[in-house]
Amino acid sequence: MLEFHVRIVPNGVVSGHVATRLRPGDAVTVEGPFGDAWLRDDGRPIVAVAGSTGLGPIRSIVRTAVGRDRRPARVYVGFRSEALVYGVRELARLAPVEVVLSRPAGGTGRRTGLVHEALADDLPGLAGAAIHAAGPPAMVAAVRRAAAAAGVPDDQIHADAFTAAPSDPAPGLLSGLWNWLPGLAAAE
Repeated sequence: MLEFHVRIVPNGVVSGHVATRLRPGDAVTVEGPFGDAWLRDDGRPIVAVAGSTGLGPIRSIVRTAVGRDRRPARVYVGFRSEALVYGVRELARLAPVEVVLSRPAGGTGRRTGLVHEALADDLPGLAGAAIHAAGPPAMVAAVRRAAAAAGVPDDQIHADAFTAAPSDPAPGLLSGLWNWLPGLAAAE
């Protein structure tokens, strides 16, 4: 089963379609992911970092690592505000979860700042873990830098940065997006 996390963006072409036109049972064509944030069978503990809808693949990795493989995991999830937080209760039953709010409205009992900064603060205590990150490109790049600065070898850092298309799209790739848009599917 595939599960998609779609943040509805005002005037968003894809998310607007999902919010207003997509119905259960609609056909879907899926492409990707384009990164390397899939779970390896290396037995390492998992440190998973998600930004916004990057929570989708991170949930899958943590579910499998903890549920099937019985590997320890720790999860960091970054959201702008409390109103955008979702999906962390299930993860909290599997592993410790740190929710980090970058722009909280008013007081909060959660960590604040950027999720990669929270990770960097805790990295010395997370030695030997495989780092998995998924979310906005700037967040993923910051997680890679923080992990590398803490001495995590590059082959233990796995990431998927979510963009509308690869930074150097192949000819026709963007027009291909419009071809599958009418059949796009999502679940929240």
